[in-house]
Amino acid sequence: MPFQPTKAMHRDVYPSVDPKNLELRVEGKVVLITGAAGGISCYRKGAGAAGITLVGRNTATPEKAAQSLQSPYLVCREDVAREEDVKATLDRTVAEFGRVDVVISTAANMTMDTMIGDATPTAWFSDLVSTCVRTAYGVMADTFDRRRQT
Repeated sequence: MPFQPTKAMHRDVYPSVDPKNLELRVEGKVVLITGAAGGISCYRKGAGAAGITLVGRNTATPEKAAQSLQSPYLVCREDVAREEDVKATLDRTVAEFGRVDVVISTAANMTMDTMIGDATPTAWFSDLVSTCVRTAYGVMADTFDRRRQT
């Protein structure tokens, strides 16, 4: 048995992530995925999506993955840690597909080349927040702001 910090292990599927939940399907939705240059595989098919935008700091990996998509797509070379790049990405997505329905934020970049135990908690969390959390917040904030305006 693998290490587990508790006596019991539960493997319940939460409704909010259950693949049988029809609201989670991409059919007819416009999906924006940040961090797509990292080679994530959740966008490999995207069948039935109204559009998929793949965003990364380089475009080689997302462009290659996009070729296997079964939906219209857009590849953006942007750094979503920069507010102006977030705006440009959302502008291009809305211009191409008319809206953004789903954001999958996987963009992250730790600048520290240190193991967790080798850095002070303050330094490690500061790096995490500035490069990972700020990125997700920036995309969400701009997306919500656009929805309020429509």
